Amino acid sequence: MVQAVTRWVIKPSYSDSGALITQGLVIFGEQGNNGWVVGGGSPTPNGACRAVRLSDGSDAWRCPVEAIVSSEIHAEGNIVFFVPNYLIEPQGLLKSWIYAVDAATGAVRWKAPVDGTGSEFLIKPEGIVLVTNKYIKPAPSTDEDIHYLASLIDKQTGAVKKSLDLGAGFPIFAVWNNQVAIVHRDRPWIDLLDPTTWTTARIYTDQQPIRDASFLGDRCYIATSAGSSVQPSGPSVVAAINLATRSLEWAKQYGEYVAAIRAEAQNLYIATGVPDAAASISLLDNASGIAKWTVSAGTAVPLLGPVVANQLLAQIRIRPSEERTAITIGLSLDSGAESFRFEFPYSTGWISDAGQNLVISSHLDNIFAFDIT
Repeated sequence: MVQAVTRWVIKPSYSDSGALITQGLVIFGEQGNNGWVVGGGSPTPNGACRAVRLSDGSDAWRCPVEAIVSSEIHAEGNIVFFVPNYLIEPQGLLKSWIYAVDAATGAVRWKAPVDGTGSEFLIKPEGIVLVTNKYIKPAPSTDEDIHYLASLIDKQTGAVKKSLDLGAGFPIFAVWNNQVAIVHRDRPWIDLLDPTTWTTARIYTDQQPIRDASFLGDRCYIATSAGSSVQPSGPSVVAAINLATRSLEWAKQYGEYVAAIRAEAQNLYIATGVPDAAASISLLDNASGIAKWTVSAGTAVPLLGPVVANQLLAQIRIRPSEERTAITIGLSLDSGAESFRFEFPYSTGWISDAGQNLVISSHLDNIFAFDIT
């Protein structure tokens, strides 16, 4: 019988950025007490990048920033990179920096300002590929007025070497064949960004807007639907796109709205659901799209995590509920049966595989580590 035992629990100041596990540390971003405050004269948000020891959750270092660390965190060698951003008052503009800090101590090596709000980035030999958003009109009224900018940033100084307007649609991207494959969320396109020429080529256009995507090998797995992204609804289509041949390999239709998709090893995991409605999690064969099992997953969109010890990890919520509570669960890959669960206050956040069957999970106001045996 699979069991999961809590190793430690800490209470950060709201952590929603995901975690980097490196050198025996769990490194994550957190939001300070000031938070996002709108209105003239408001205090500056006081977030931080924080590291705790993987063994017991004790503090190793904390790098304070006058902003909120909402990006994923990446490392190369002994350098950790992250992107804080905050609201400049009273203009209502967004400001970001990219930081490089020492992985062992949190000491700042360098920091550099970037235009717009930065969140997604990759580390490549040529430099850091950072995506930020920008307004093409002074007072944006629709998401068509928001464009996304891809910048190539020097890893030693933070200087911007190249920039390119990617257009509308929040990018989901990954390194593929030494290029950057880009899905434009809520648009039907997949592009390739060449890191040498810093130009893009459109390699696939779907019949419907892409709502979520996951890359694995030569395939990009997408979930599409014709409904509005503001008020999502089914039906949806889950499909596999071969990036090498630039063609559709297979497609399966679902009556429900597919809100999230994640590919790992031989399997594809999808989460269906909209706010305050029944949700589900399914395991599909990633070569055919055939479902192996489907299980109920609360009444809010589930968060799909990694696979650890033959368990799919996920976070679910029950709405409405008297207390805002999130539940981290483990689902057997063989049957979808729930093997264990952990309930902590607040909401879904992120899950990270720490290796050796150790998992780190954040419910935003709680981060906890548990061992799967």
